[in-house]
Amino acid sequence: MISLWDVLKASKGLPVSDLYAAMWGRKMAVKYTVTELEGTLPMSIVSAGKPLMDYRIYGNTEQTGTPTPENPIMPESVGERTENLFNLYRQRSNTFVLDSTKYIYGALADRQTTYPQQITELAYNNDSFTILTTSGAGIGFLVEVEPNTTYTVSYQCDITVSANRTSAALNLITSDSTFGTFWAIYGDNRSSTFTTNANTAYVYLVFRAYELRATYSNIMLVEGSTALPYEPYGYKLPILSNSTVTNIYLGEVETTRRIKKLVLTGTEDWRNQFGVSLFNGMGLLNTHPFIIGFVSYSSHYVYNPIQTGFNDGLKNGEFGLQRGANYNLFFKDTRFTRADDFKFYLAAQYAAGTPVTIWYVLAEPEIGIVNEPIMKIGDYADTVSMEQAGVSIPTNNGSTVIDYDGALKPSQMYIKYLGVKND
Repeated sequence: MISLWDVLKASKGLPVSDLYAAMWGRKMAVKYTVTELEGTLPMSIVSAGKPLMDYRIYGNTEQTGTPTPENPIMPESVGERTENLFNLYRQRSNTFVLDSTKYIYGALADRQTTYPQQITELAYNNDSFTILTTSGAGIGFLVEVEPNTTYTVSYQCDITVSANRTSAALNLITSDSTFGTFWAIYGDNRSSTFTTNANTAYVYLVFRAYELRATYSNIMLVEGSTALPYEPYGYKLPILSNSTVTNIYLGEVETTRRIKKLVLTGTEDWRNQFGVSLFNGMGLLNTHPFIIGFVSYSSHYVYNPIQTGFNDGLKNGEFGLQRGANYNLFFKDTRFTRADDFKFYLAAQYAAGTPVTIWYVLAEPEIGIVNEPIMKIGDYADTVSMEQAGVSIPTNNGSTVIDYDGALKPSQMYIKYLGVKND
């Protein structure tokens, strides 16, 4: 089989051992050339119809308006929410808790009581999990939903379920943990459509295997009455090549992060510095240090770039970052005179689903899988490369426009492709 890379090398006049690759390369050299391009989207190219040889996508950030504690404004960044509302990856809880960041071990869909002793095996593998039970208990997941709204849950299961048995069940739960309407999914059915009540805050999904081992995968919860093709929970980068959309799912690939997101919960160690409603999270950013002097964003407060004299220089409704013996975070909020009151406010905002959040420039880049949009502050941007994504982006044979099918476009994109010579 002729190697494309040998052909490309030969087209550049480099020696290759494959005679046919060398002949094809010499022929290509007349018409084609490897081209690199970096700029803003959309990017128009004339290509040879081969997938991009390399690419790198850069994050972007915009915040429209001035945030205040009473009227928070979330910055926009690059990444579109997928249709899937179901997040499989959570922390374990052996008891029922009204917390959508936990999965309930030993759950039954019609009650808060749990039976963790009935589960003898639970193993995660990518977007699936395998469960072995000795009775009817399973794994429960709470998902926040809207009242008076229709949803559809769908999934795959690798076992045959008799018509009088259930593979999954669900219940509609209020914000005070009251169980309401119950649905059971019997036999080999793999989806169910339901409508929430006026007081519904959560749907409680429970997957089980009655005295059997079962593997559940491709779990989707979507708004509407139609089950959709599976896509992961979280954020994606939909890259357009003419009319073809290629999705890069940020929860499944590594990215290089230069911007750090910090969500405050009220459990942090806060102090009222100098007794002037200046609340200091001393050393809060030590594990992920920032670069001094660069702009930061917050959902509820306005950034002030001063580095000293915070007691006088930081005004009400502002926040700042300071590097001394520690990497400190300060907020000025004259609504509160005690640190405990400020902590209570942070906790209340977190519980309401509008947590006080900041974004800042990391002193050193961090590489990992982060299911969050990619951002940019100043000259520093999060990035995802072709090597990290492992996703191929096609081109047409001829004119191709590379673009982004989302709200806020990347600040720029680098591409490398097999182009067509103009001569």
